[in-house]
Amino acid sequence: MKPVIPKVSDKLRLLLVLGTLFCLTLFASSSLFPPGFFTSHEGTNPIQRALAITYEIKNGFYYPRWLSLSYYGMGSPFTNFYSPGFYLSAAYLHIMGVPLLTSIKLVCGSLFFIGALGMFLWTRRFYSPSGAMLSSVLYLLAPYHFVNIYVRGALSEFSALAFLPFLFLGIDLSFTKSDKLAGNFLVALSSATILFFHHLSALLITPFAALYFLFRAFHMRAGLATTLQSMFGVILGAGLSAFYWLPAIFERRYLKWFEEALTTGYYSYSNHFVHVWQLISTYWGFGGSNPGPSDGMSFQIGLIILIVSIVALFSLLHTKSGHRWHPTVLLFLSVFALFLTTKSSSWLYSLFPWFSFIQFPWRFLGPATLFLSAFAGLTANDSDTTHSVIKVPPGVTVAFVILLSLLFSAKYTAVGSHQTFLEKLNTSQAEKRIFNNRSLGNLCEKDEYLPRWVSDRILVSDQSSFQDPVVAGTRVENVLITGAQISFSALSDNDNSSLTIPWFFFPGWQAQINGKYVYVGPDRNGFLTFDIPKGRHSVVVRFGTTVVRTIAWYITLATILVAITLALLCIFKAEKIKN
Repeated sequence: MKPVIPKVSDKLRLLLVLGTLFCLTLFASSSLFPPGFFTSHEGTNPIQRALAITYEIKNGFYYPRWLSLSYYGMGSPFTNFYSPGFYLSAAYLHIMGVPLLTSIKLVCGSLFFIGALGMFLWTRRFYSPSGAMLSSVLYLLAPYHFVNIYVRGALSEFSALAFLPFLFLGIDLSFTKSDKLAGNFLVALSSATILFFHHLSALLITPFAALYFLFRAFHMRAGLATTLQSMFGVILGAGLSAFYWLPAIFERRYLKWFEEALTTGYYSYSNHFVHVWQLISTYWGFGGSNPGPSDGMSFQIGLIILIVSIVALFSLLHTKSGHRWHPTVLLFLSVFALFLTTKSSSWLYSLFPWFSFIQFPWRFLGPATLFLSAFAGLTANDSDTTHSVIKVPPGVTVAFVILLSLLFSAKYTAVGSHQTFLEKLNTSQAEKRIFNNRSLGNLCEKDEYLPRWVSDRILVSDQSSFQDPVVAGTRVENVLITGAQISFSALSDNDNSSLTIPWFFFPGWQAQINGKYVYVGPDRNGFLTFDIPKGRHSVVVRFGTTVVRTIAWYITLATILVAITLALLCIFKAEKIKN
């Protein structure tokens, strides 16, 4: 059978879609263009995290779980728990020669485009090109994205939202006979990516993905076997991302204040419910989230999204009954997500304790924006199943919405007039200062990733006293620090002297004396310590692996092999049928 060649009009339409989304991406990311880097709630944390990860990669730790520059050179297992996808992407771009700040900005800009493209591909399955384009534009220019990137500096959360449309596209495909395998693979890749870029977003979207899956199974009248087959992608996704989530779950007991730091005080979810009027207010600010309605930042859905969604609601009433189920499901999920941002849903947070890790109920604006944007595309859907209440060509509707969105979004992207840019930041000088002085702080808002053995006394001490790499009653020479590894020659005059290195202890640290492993543990301050016999010795201390991390990597590798095998079998089967 000869391959089907797309019509010229289809190619032109595709180019028009991609070109439009690209231009809108440039608009959305315009505040990334000036030199330096804008400030946000995160301050310079994004730059410091990328620098710290770059430092480890350059020293041979290609997936660093320990950032040796944090806590002023004492280190922390930051990336063993904090989803590192965004910062790893920026770090590897930087290593390939792209300036650090440029690499961060490129990743941000790319994610604007990826999210918009994902929304178009997903909604194109049930809307006309015009309807899908409308949904894509609304999602790209949604105010919550600008809050995440320009106000909060929450680059990891912003990243995860870009991959949400692909997850729901995968669910849809997994229930189609011809694309079942492709759908499962897409669910696997997107769910693993979301988790790797921001684990809290994975937590947020899980109930919605489960509901959407059940709605799809019910609508398709799928039997038990078909439903189980469609769930295969979830298992694959869990296996692909096991290298991250397994250690993050099973090793969090080694952290000092993890749950306390993330779920109490300011970060208690009860302090951050949204008042309904805030969802429709067009207020914009660069302050923080506070208890009550006196917040300094915006929690709006977006005036344009709301207006177009209201029009879509009328279009839904004029949609043929057999084709109402999908937009109705999207509307239901939108309302449910918005409900979870308000205090009326507090009983659900009490019912499900894991909701407390969400910290800010207004984070559900992410899923709400996703589903409302998808629903609103019904306004410009020009298929035979929908009769739009707007009696103008769908293309005109899309163009008009784009124009309005650009006008209303201008103030959301113009952060330069509200915040101070770190003008002319010399990245090479910043790297040199940080790498030489090992001068980064905790890289997070609180000490949630601090090892539990660390003494409180250490945290309030003068940081300058920890600049020497080795503290011991032993003479040390030829010290070489390469990331999360230190090597040196040690001369001990006593039998079984105790040698202490002022790096925080955490499971995974390994010490070798003359090539033989010795036990490493924490001293009373939480630093690395081990015994060293009398004489001259060659010592290497390196952050390695644990049983949990090793098992997690094997699960991920096995999952990759299974996925490749299944893909090859399907290809061979398709070729056999064709011949």
